[in-house]
Amino acid sequence: MASDWPAGESEMARRIRDHDWSATPIGPIESWPPELRSTVDLMLDHGFPMIVLWGRDLIQIYNDGYAVIMADKHPAGLGQPTRECWPEVWDINAPIYDRVGAGETLTFEDKLFPIARHGPIENAWFTLTYSPLREGRDVAGVLVTLFETTAGHLAAAHREAALQIEEQRAFLLRLSDTLRPLEGATEIEGEAARILGDSLDAAWTYYGELTRTPQQLMTVRASHVRAGVPGIVGTYPVESTAVLDRLQAGHALAIEDISDSPLFSAKARARWGKIGMRSIAAVPIVKKGNLIAAVIVADTKPRDWSDAIGLIEETAERTWAAVERANAEAALRESRHRLQFLVAELQHRVRNILTVVRSVFDRTIEAGGTLEDVADHFKGRLDSLARTQVVVTQNVGGLIDLENLIRDELLSVGVSDGPHLTIGGPDVALTSKEAESIGLAIHELTTNALKYGALRNSTGKLDIRWTANMSYGESERLDLIWTEQGVSAVAVKPTRRGFGSELIEEALPYRLGAETKLEFRGGGVRCTISLPMPGQDELAVPIWKEA
Repeated sequence: MASDWPAGESEMARRIRDHDWSATPIGPIESWPPELRSTVDLMLDHGFPMIVLWGRDLIQIYNDGYAVIMADKHPAGLGQPTRECWPEVWDINAPIYDRVGAGETLTFEDKLFPIARHGPIENAWFTLTYSPLREGRDVAGVLVTLFETTAGHLAAAHREAALQIEEQRAFLLRLSDTLRPLEGATEIEGEAARILGDSLDAAWTYYGELTRTPQQLMTVRASHVRAGVPGIVGTYPVESTAVLDRLQAGHALAIEDISDSPLFSAKARARWGKIGMRSIAAVPIVKKGNLIAAVIVADTKPRDWSDAIGLIEETAERTWAAVERANAEAALRESRHRLQFLVAELQHRVRNILTVVRSVFDRTIEAGGTLEDVADHFKGRLDSLARTQVVVTQNVGGLIDLENLIRDELLSVGVSDGPHLTIGGPDVALTSKEAESIGLAIHELTTNALKYGALRNSTGKLDIRWTANMSYGESERLDLIWTEQGVSAVAVKPTRRGFGSELIEEALPYRLGAETKLEFRGGGVRCTISLPMPGQDELAVPIWKEA
């Protein structure tokens, strides 16, 4: 039969009246002691959430305000032992109930309770008072008066999170603005370390590049250190396989205390301990599956880095992007500089070769002869110059091997090694200016030998020799000797000086500072050319000095 107590029309007054209390350890409602009944009346009329925990099992009796706090645990929690209703916080409440049972009244402000009132565990905060309830002189229960402050905590946490986001945005904006104008990788890494280190108040902050050679090495070109701690710039072996594996997988590393971390060997812990490093956080930079760098912060005391990882990750990405941008811009500047140099070199060579062509043309015309002869001579000389230019453009630095130059000229008229031709000398590299003049001289000597000399018939022999020696003071000189033998002709010097004679006797001394001698002897021509080696800077001057 339902009781008519407690009075009132509230939900909890009705539920308490209708509940089968005889099935609980505190017995039928009609048998409750006056102290309990008066406390329940007080509780039901109170505006704050309240709960009575009565008897040895702390059976729950609560008002409407507390029913709201219980959420999904209501109404099953009515008449239930509090330990069964709130098992997730029993470890927090049990010591408190023991103290209240001893007669203490305890008050807590904004106390955190991880409770499961909506299914999963969630954090909730309460300001509450635990008071002893007596039956006679003995404590028979606990009265809990409380109000929830979770909303205020969540609002504060939201404001703090929003503030952190704004602070992080401001930090990243400052970082980007600082790194943007910087051109050198070392300068970028140093500034990024300074800004991040100041923000986190870290003892060490640095950007380490990782290379495997074959051992994994970390190179620190720039760092930011707190006053009083040793620097970290240098190259170091990364000995911990566990650390490398974690970083290679793209996972950040946060070690609160290096001294007891199993990720480091005893040797590594001792090395870090020697400079006073106790805690460390590292964020890897992995690109195309390769671990290329890491941004690292460390401190002289144990420290929880979990809240800093996000900021370190953002810094790592921006630093890497800035370094890549700086490297690309440096490569572009170098490319532009190289292009400008090549264009200037091309312009110089074009002017030079045009000057040479004009000189050759003028001297070919002045030598006289039929139009057909002039055309043949000019074409041959142009072909010689063209062969030289092809070799110049195909060799690094524009240098030409003297032996190849001579052999190309002879091969152009079908002359190669054999019993009638000997060629020999050390490796000598000519500049384009030297090659143009020497090449033309070889062309003229070859043409003369084909028409009148050693290459005209099978009885002639041609020997081409050169030496490079230091017997002329401080500068090395090239001595080239062209010797023809077996030519059945009278040793008479031509009455008229042709293109070849002027080239060898006048142009080479003028243009290359050479000493030359051209002899028309019985048996064939002998020509000696001696010039300073290596060649000086190429100048755009004609082969002949203008009158």
